[in-house]
Amino acid sequence: MEVSVATEINMLFVLVTLGVAQVYLECTTERRQRYLEGGIRSLQYLLGIPALLNLGLFLADPDLWAGGYLSVSRPLAVAGVVIFNAAALTILWAHLSLRRFRSAELETRADHRLVETGPYRWIRHPLYSSYLLITAGLFLMTGNWLVTAPMFAYFLAIAARAWKEEAMLLERLGGSYREYMARTERFLPRPAGALRAGASYLRQAFPD
Repeated sequence: MEVSVATEINMLFVLVTLGVAQVYLECTTERRQRYLEGGIRSLQYLLGIPALLNLGLFLADPDLWAGGYLSVSRPLAVAGVVIFNAAALTILWAHLSLRRFRSAELETRADHRLVETGPYRWIRHPLYSSYLLITAGLFLMTGNWLVTAPMFAYFLAIAARAWKEEAMLLERLGGSYREYMARTERFLPRPAGALRAGASYLRQAFPD
């Protein structure tokens, strides 16, 4: 499966935008009370550095990984474009919802509070879910498993810290986070709850 110029431009624009946003986040986030991640942090570096280098080489010249292409139908490729871009928008939406509480590390502010706006009204870890979805979309867009498999492994390592993140927030936010956990899922929304929350959101956004 050949990658079209439009697909290359789409991937490059989205990934560069997310990369710049991540660098900005790292540079502007004040240091806070850290929570030890343990070996999972080392695993993220071990998987992430080669995965990102591999992705960069692919974006520079998709033909370098010609042996990794699989056949993907046109409808699936279109679905991949939708998933890829929707996941990217969700990542940006989640960052905007977190505002000053956002951080690339497991850490909290002295005045940290629970965020329940944006995608956080439905699930506790929309960023991690979106990272995995953006990889699925990338695979359907390109059909190249040599590029997407390392990215998927890297994002799985990032998502694996969700349990430590929840332990940190339980420790530091207490009962409010425990109640939040009881009414939300970790990675995927509860269908009925998502529908109710979506209807409530639309009523607030477009009042009569």
